[in-house]
Amino acid sequence: MQTPGEAHGGNLGGLPRQQLAPALSRYAERYSGDALTFEPSPPVLKADSFALTQKFVSNWKAEWELIKSEEAFGSVTSQIVDQLCSLLGFTRTDERAYKGLIGYVVRPRSA
Repeated sequence: MQTPGEAHGGNLGGLPRQQLAPALSRYAERYSGDALTFEPSPPVLKADSFALTQKFVSNWKAEWELIKSEEAFGSVTSQIVDQLCSLLGFTRTDERAYKGLIGYVVRPRSA
């Protein structure tokens, strides 16, 4: 699931076909808090936040490798903070700076 964001017969070739659906279903049930969706036909287990996670990782990598200006760095950092908050279930409410450090005030999303 690390690369495509899903587990299915094509990337779980070692698992016998008759065991695929029950195994994926059990995994989804066992890890129900991990934002996974099981679809029985054809059997596939999908990571619900895969696209958002990939974008987060991409921005994080860009920040470390590509950003040259302070303005661009601030823009990418702000996007990363928002994405991380979204992944973890928070909402950013404020941003504060002190002696060159930036802090973010967040709160849990209401249900």
